[in-house]
Amino acid sequence: MDLYNIFYVNRGHLLALDVPVLLISGGETLDADKRRSSRHERDEVICSQEINELYHIIDDAIDQAMRVESCSDPHTIYLTLPEKARQCRQAAQTAIHSCAQLAQEHQLLHQGWLALVSNMDDSVSRLRKRASRFQQHVEKVQQQREKAVLLLHDFDAVLDQLKNFGESDARVTSHTIDKVVEQSRDMNYREIKGMNKRLTQLDHYLTQAEGREKKIAEYVNLIVQTPSRIDQGYLQELISDHRHHMSKIYDELKEIRNNCTSFYKSKIEVLTSVRNRLNTWIVQAYDRLHNAHLEMLVFEEKFNGLKQRLDLVRQIKFTYLEMPEMSSQSSYEAPVVYATAVCEVLRRGAFHKEFSMWHALHVEKCTTFSAEESQIRAQFTSKMERHFLRVLFPGWSNSSINTLMIYKIIFFSECSRSGTVFEGYISAGFPTPKHTVLH
Repeated sequence: MDLYNIFYVNRGHLLALDVPVLLISGGETLDADKRRSSRHERDEVICSQEINELYHIIDDAIDQAMRVESCSDPHTIYLTLPEKARQCRQAAQTAIHSCAQLAQEHQLLHQGWLALVSNMDDSVSRLRKRASRFQQHVEKVQQQREKAVLLLHDFDAVLDQLKNFGESDARVTSHTIDKVVEQSRDMNYREIKGMNKRLTQLDHYLTQAEGREKKIAEYVNLIVQTPSRIDQGYLQELISDHRHHMSKIYDELKEIRNNCTSFYKSKIEVLTSVRNRLNTWIVQAYDRLHNAHLEMLVFEEKFNGLKQRLDLVRQIKFTYLEMPEMSSQSSYEAPVVYATAVCEVLRRGAFHKEFSMWHALHVEKCTTFSAEESQIRAQFTSKMERHFLRVLFPGWSNSSINTLMIYKIIFFSECSRSGTVFEGYISAGFPTPKHTVLH
């Protein structure tokens, strides 16, 4: 039986918070294309073979010991019987180990079943949350029904035909989810009746088997002990004691064998119960969850399509709800927007030429003014350089004006001619006009 460890990844590896990673004990990853378990009649055959092999070990140990006891030679009995007693003790230990393993498998089956039920509860809870959001979509659609009727008043004939369609399946989906929730709460399926009592009883049987194994070990120790003296008279008495101890060992082994049968039958019963619940309750619940999930996906796609079409109709024409001031006439938005756009294109085309001429004239005047100002500053600077008062006015050596703004104006003019005034202005790294300061 493979043990599985579930790790919830909450960071790294680009996995979502609630994505679990399932690993086999030992860190081995799972093959996505391989089934983890498959029910086959051969599994019961293998399990039956294991218990039959255990029966064979116990019966063979008892049979060999009884053959030694039936021997007529007391020396042979004395020399061989201790070894057969050890074999009986080993058979008892093997049986107890198998019983302990079966008891552990019971606990693992119970834990696995509880984990499966818990996972189903989580799935039902997530679907119920999704169903609540789905119901909100349904309510929104119902609230928009009256608005849609006003918006589509020219399509009354179509709406009359739509009224002849059958009832929406949204209620059926909600009803399916309610049935799944009700089914998942059925305690007759959620809990394996008598499981705790069964585990307690198996622990009791295992404790009894361990006690019997200790008694067998005590009898074996009495048999394998070497006496202080061995003569013909004492040998007969010793063999008689050994036979008595072996009869006790046989009885204990038979009881252990019966305990093994109880463990085996109990495991088969639990496996059958779990398998029946999986094939009926769990599978049906998950099928209904899957179908409800698919139905909600379909309805959500329909809702989105309906919303897009209503938005398109809303763009085509005004409604009374959106334009209360135009309630006296039926106006259409698309023609108005188209006419406004055409007027805007013509207006911008007319102003484009005027703006280009204005920018060119502005650049020319700025360039002329800058040249004259630079000449005046150069003349004054040449005079100050030869005068002793220049020390009182530091910084007069820089006679050129700030030409950066002239370049900005020229660039702005060129961009305006190409129709990309603001975009070219920003891409050149210049500040916006509201941040421009002339120096």
